[in-house]
Amino acid sequence: MLTALKPHVETVALRITPLTPIHIGCGIDFDPTGYVIDDGVLFHFDAAQVPLNEADRRALLGAVQRPGAEALLSVQRFFHERSPACIGAARLAVPVAAGVAVQYAKRIGSVAQAEARGQRVTNNLEIERTSHHPHTGMAYLPGSSLKGAMRTAWLDKINNGRPGQSGEKASALEARLLDGGKFETDPFRLVRVGDAQGAAVASQVVFSTNHKKREVVRDGVLLLGRGPTARRECVAPAQWAALRFDLSLDGLAGQHIDRKTPAPAGRIGDWQRLAAACQRYYLPRLRVLLDLLDTRRLAHPAWLAGVRALLSELAPQMARGEVVLLRAGRHSGAESVTLDGVRDIKIMKGPKEQPAYSSEGATTVWLAAHDETARSDMQPFGWLLLHRDGVELPALQAWCALQAKPEMAAAQTRLAQARDQAQRDRVARDGQVAEQQARLEAERQAAEHAAQRRQSLSPEGRAVADLEARLLAHTSAKKQAIGGALWPAVAQLMAASSAWAEPADRLALAALLTGQVPQKIELGSKAKDVKQAVARLCQAQDGTP
Repeated sequence: MLTALKPHVETVALRITPLTPIHIGCGIDFDPTGYVIDDGVLFHFDAAQVPLNEADRRALLGAVQRPGAEALLSVQRFFHERSPACIGAARLAVPVAAGVAVQYAKRIGSVAQAEARGQRVTNNLEIERTSHHPHTGMAYLPGSSLKGAMRTAWLDKINNGRPGQSGEKASALEARLLDGGKFETDPFRLVRVGDAQGAAVASQVVFSTNHKKREVVRDGVLLLGRGPTARRECVAPAQWAALRFDLSLDGLAGQHIDRKTPAPAGRIGDWQRLAAACQRYYLPRLRVLLDLLDTRRLAHPAWLAGVRALLSELAPQMARGEVVLLRAGRHSGAESVTLDGVRDIKIMKGPKEQPAYSSEGATTVWLAAHDETARSDMQPFGWLLLHRDGVELPALQAWCALQAKPEMAAAQTRLAQARDQAQRDRVARDGQVAEQQARLEAERQAAEHAAQRRQSLSPEGRAVADLEARLLAHTSAKKQAIGGALWPAVAQLMAASSAWAEPADRLALAALLTGQVPQKIELGSKAKDVKQAVARLCQAQDGTP
């Protein structure tokens, strides 16, 4: 679909369907103290948002105060052991490859190895994140990466396989190819590429594994050498038209100011020319890579056949610029970021050997795998198809439908359910806290009222109140015997009350003697004394009962 913002600006609305996993780094990792993996899903959380009780806080404080690397391991174990709470506090759920989940379960909170000197090496469980929205965490493809891939194809078109000049650096080569190489004369300053985003872009954590392009045979034995591995979040492949962006080309309406604008002859002109340059550069490279994966048996035969058939079916749309092949992001391979004719790839050798330089490309290939020890059923990184918005591509849609995909919907459902349960737990906790606070407030008010009441009493009245408190404190179902501590206090107060003049104090003690005293004390022979004391206390001041 083409639109024109201005008479000299061509705007193309484009969609992206990833063909393989795409990782465009952002300098941020999933740290094992900020994620847990449960049943094939990584849940990313902010540690400050995980609900902790007082015992949890003490345990966490103890973990961080451990010496050296043990502190990190202890914190990892702390959150792993509280996975349900961490999942409820998570803000993002990302499916992970089966091997990643297994590796996490084996390594979390444990030591990787012990060195000869007794030093312990902690497991590295960081996962490199792909570019993502800072608030939603959803993956996207930066326009700068897409534009860079297009720029490489355009430079290769201009160079057309010619060798570089002796000792020429990349910056000098660009300057020669782009009429000085300054911003003002760079034709790509007239190209604007937006970030490619979508409403539901699925990502997945996979292994990036390194493999030799050629078989290594030593003493007649095939060596199954394997390079380093890493864990990386990638935009998942086979998501039909999952991302969209706009690309605009400014023709400057034929205007040209020497050394201030790109020369008309060097300008890109229109989308069709840029699309053709990308096809010319990337399509042969993908075919060579597919052949390599086939020869080395590194990819599944059915997947290879499906991609080859797809490229064949899309050939007419590619010729018309409706579909464009591109490669972007990490592990795109030296062959896809350098120009034919001037390529000079540094090949590292042994520690005591000088590096070699190759015009063909790297000797290894990076592949996405679901297990770190995989040697087959892998996919290359970074391949994608741009296609104009609104163009019908049934072959591409059918191919996407046949490909395995991460269970993104299930992961999101689990995250939503965990959040809902966490909210219910939070409401319950808040209710318990509110109830406890109400109870404490009631007790405080009662104590304050009792203190105020006691302050208003006479010394005799306070003595009665103190005796009442002692009686109430005896909560045993069995009455206390006369020989216990309560009866002497009662007897002492009965004796002292004969001199009391205040009717309220006399009546308060009488009420206590008829109520709490017989309920808490086994009076026996003292019951008569209590009865006489009550009669005396209830006698009026004038001597009448």
